[in-house]
Amino acid sequence: MTSASQDKTVRLWDLNRFIKFQIILIKKKKEMQNFYFSFRCRTVMRGHQDSVHSAELLMFSNIILSSSVDKTLMLWDARTVN
Repeated sequence: MTSASQDKTVRLWDLNRFIKFQIILIKKKKEMQNFYFSFRCRTVMRGHQDSVHSAELLMFSNIILSSSVDKTLMLWDARTVN
């Protein structure tokens, strides 16, 4: 999962725990709303000169596309960003 921020960054989040927990909940047929999840930030990507509007991990790829108030689009390779 990705997030865009006013601090000019894009963040890539680790959802492995969430996905495993969600599968367990589906099997037990419990309500998702009763649980809280904590996600680990895998990396922070810097490069935009102004607030970031949006960031999307493109389906079936490792590419992140972000757009900013600075009127730029950036492509990031999720496999190589630190």
